[in-house]
Amino acid sequence: MRLFAAAHCDPDGGHDWRGGLQVSGAGPCAVPAFEALFGIVTAVAKRPLDVHCRHYPRLGHDEGRLLQLISLLQHGQLCAARDVLSEWLPPTAVRLAVLPAKGLAAALVRARLFVPLRELNVEKAEQIFRPTHLGSALVH
Repeated sequence: MRLFAAAHCDPDGGHDWRGGLQVSGAGPCAVPAFEALFGIVTAVAKRPLDVHCRHYPRLGHDEGRLLQLISLLQHGQLCAARDVLSEWLPPTAVRLAVLPAKGLAAALVRARLFVPLRELNVEKAEQIFRPTHLGSALVH
């Protein structure tokens, strides 16, 4: 998410968000799903998302929400996942975003990247995920 935001804000900056997904092992299946999901989010988001720069040691609120979204979908909790998406998107866009979000969650499962199911607590998530690079974060 950080690499995608950096690439979106600075298209000429050489930010390779696709490479980050490749490094994570999620590979070719995750790229189109992530691109479709965040294509919708960037087009019609109700508000700017809280995404920190790549090197910032703490998660932004919406970075934590993305992890929660993936976790909910990996655990079959579609209604709760829609609630997460509804924080970002209007109702029609939520319906459009569910399919790519499910595709992203499934691609991460295939890559053996599971996000534990828990309530959103950004401070706790910071202790667990500590992302320094999209592909180097270990998810327990």
